[in-house]
Amino acid sequence: MRILIGGFVAECNAYVDKPMMLEDFSITRGDAVADILYVREPAAECGVELVPSLMAYGGGGGRVDGAAFEYILTQFKNAVKEHLHDIDGMFFFFHGASSVIDLEGDSGDHALVREIRKITGPYMPLAMVMDPHGNLSQEQADNCNIIRTFRHSPHTDRKDAHQVVFRALVDLLKDRREIHPIYKKVPILLGGERCVSTDEPLVSINKLLNEIEADPRILTCSYHIATCATTAQSAALPLWSRRTAPRIRSTPSRRPRRSTILSGRATASSTLPVMPPTRTRPWRP
Repeated sequence: MRILIGGFVAECNAYVDKPMMLEDFSITRGDAVADILYVREPAAECGVELVPSLMAYGGGGGRVDGAAFEYILTQFKNAVKEHLHDIDGMFFFFHGASSVIDLEGDSGDHALVREIRKITGPYMPLAMVMDPHGNLSQEQADNCNIIRTFRHSPHTDRKDAHQVVFRALVDLLKDRREIHPIYKKVPILLGGERCVSTDEPLVSINKLLNEIEADPRILTCSYHIATCATTAQSAALPLWSRRTAPRIRSTPSRRPRRSTILSGRATASSTLPVMPPTRTRPWRP
């Protein structure tokens, strides 16, 4: 069994003027990609041969320069084309919060999966690890067979999340079972300071997800907080247009799981200190 592996990380903030250029990315190729993705150990245990493509790590910053992203996209496409007929599946870590200048649809992560799917078609199993602050769309969910995020924030469970997804992909390749991904939007927008996994609502959400994932019929289960700063304008305009709309209420008897998440709004806490009022006059050294 051979699995293609790779990754792309760019956590973009639309408020940052300076774009992320190609030189801002650390690009890794070869066997080291397996170590970055934490899959060397489970691959050896499962008897899987790893086929590295590349790991492009840009970290956080402004939006990705169009030419830089086009280069990274081409590298992924070339790797997939080269190994298309000698791999059984694909494993990627795409953070999910990229924003690319002058790219239709804006998200580089979505474009990567979309272009890879154009090469492989719909039948090549594709598993993806995402950051919970990544943006997930229906299209992205439809293009992937397995998606799972980290559960903890700060992300202390990266290794565990990567290995859970990798083993789920191996199980899928062995069983060739038919899977049915389910993608649901919940009408909540959580601020970053309320997304610490030791506080509510994430404590209850993670407990619920662990219970769901314990079902042998379920491969993986995740929540996606998303990142508003990635596409600030596209996120803000719909919210502003609905500012006078009535609040959405959940009926516990009919939607128990959704109700659990929605009710967490009332108990959501913040672990950040209260900051003093900001100076209104310009600061001078």
